[in-house]
Amino acid sequence: MTRPDPDLVLQRADRKRLKSEYSALFEDLSALLYQVDPARLNFGINPDEYEPEAGTILPRVMELETASEIESVIREELERWFGGGTRIEKATYEDLGAEVLALLNRYRSSS
Repeated sequence: MTRPDPDLVLQRADRKRLKSEYSALFEDLSALLYQVDPARLNFGINPDEYEPEAGTILPRVMELETASEIESVIREELERWFGGGTRIEKATYEDLGAEVLALLNRYRSSS
């Protein structure tokens, strides 16, 4: 019997913790990525498709204060997940950084 990859098990556990601790923020970030659809994975039936990416982006942006810092993290993570040259057609990385900063600020003001 094949054992699960320990890294995948840890990633799932971390994602579950993030979803629990930052429920609304995690869901909003995942939904934003799904809407922008940088890897063209949105087939209209899989709204949780970007949860793994949200799970690696969220911890890295929680303490950031500028859209450009967040933009850099998003670019790095999407390139790590999907390879270099990942293009965003429905928005720019700059737009995405600004939108994520707005999500973070809403979360921070409600906490």
